[in-house]
Amino acid sequence: MANNPGQAVNCLALGINDQGDYVGSCEKTVGGPEQAFMQDQFGLADIGSRLGTVASRANAIGNANPGDKGTIVGAMGDDLFGSQHAFAWIRPPDNDAGTVLDLGRGEAFGINNNGDVVGALRNKDGSSSPFLFHDDNNNDAVDNGEVKVLDTLGGPVNNVAYAVSPTGVIVGQSSDPGENGTAHPVRWNGFLSDAVILGDQTNVGGAAFDINENGQIVGLQGGEGFYFSDNQMFKLSETIPNSAHYQVFEAVSLNNDADIVANGHDTSTNKEIGSLLTPGVPQTNKIKSFTLNKEEARPGDKIKAKIVIKGTAIIQIHIPLTVSKDGVPLKLPFIPEVIIDSGENSAKAEFELPEVPKGTYVVTANYGPRPKSVKLKVKKPRNN
Repeated sequence: MANNPGQAVNCLALGINDQGDYVGSCEKTVGGPEQAFMQDQFGLADIGSRLGTVASRANAIGNANPGDKGTIVGAMGDDLFGSQHAFAWIRPPDNDAGTVLDLGRGEAFGINNNGDVVGALRNKDGSSSPFLFHDDNNNDAVDNGEVKVLDTLGGPVNNVAYAVSPTGVIVGQSSDPGENGTAHPVRWNGFLSDAVILGDQTNVGGAAFDINENGQIVGLQGGEGFYFSDNQMFKLSETIPNSAHYQVFEAVSLNNDADIVANGHDTSTNKEIGSLLTPGVPQTNKIKSFTLNKEEARPGDKIKAKIVIKGTAIIQIHIPLTVSKDGVPLKLPFIPEVIIDSGENSAKAEFELPEVPKGTYVVTANYGPRPKSVKLKVKKPRNN
């Protein structure tokens, strides 16, 4: 950090937005409770006192816009060792105090540009549940049904949502059934989706920590940092030229250009170091064609999508579909995807058109360097 809030002795920066505002936590005394801090255009601020709790930690900050100075999410409580509550601090531009929302016992880890907040809830029996929160009616309050618990792999602990993309794809960690079930890196294609394991589905532990707007994911699995792109997983240590002496053990964040922040071990110096990486991952299959069975539809209609790729799939490929209008993706409860099995070059998928206003929409197949899009004209619902 360039500055030290309140003459703190130990500080960690944990999150940053597109404007360069960043957040984290500091100890004001050695071994003392953590206090959340924020650095923005107005300077460095101790925000722990504004939360009104003994301890706090800020994990992420959303982008500033005309109606919001950047919502901050994290944990607050008497301590941060199990009794903490997840919070979202909404900061309107005309109100320095803003509104602090208590999302329940647990911790919030991520937020996207649409105000979707993700994290983990700690249940009374000691188990954990990944969650998604969105202020659906924009009333700066937590109403019934706005904190949604996500699907898990069945295990009681290590169930966490760490990040959410602009299109609502969530990544994190979930564990197999049983008290000592293995925790895996997982993805949720929307809040109604099942938890889907990324990469090795055997007893190889891991977690997915971040996802960008292109659907690329980073994390760790089996003690190695990974990069997940075009629905294929790559070990980061194997994608970096001349990296025989550097072993990446975790990748913690990435931007939309796939620049990756990672931690690793330099065997030539026997030191652990942080790095900024740009993996040289070869592109494999590309989309040859993407079609829908209808050019016009109404809300509630079943839409069938077909994708043909060049060549054949080496491994099973999952291609998510997004629906947008005027360049803004719609928030769908379930993100449809076309799954092409290994050895095949095409597949179909069906999804139901949600309740949306009439107009012209764009459906995009998000795969490869050049996603394919088609237009869909939406008419009024039949009951109108």
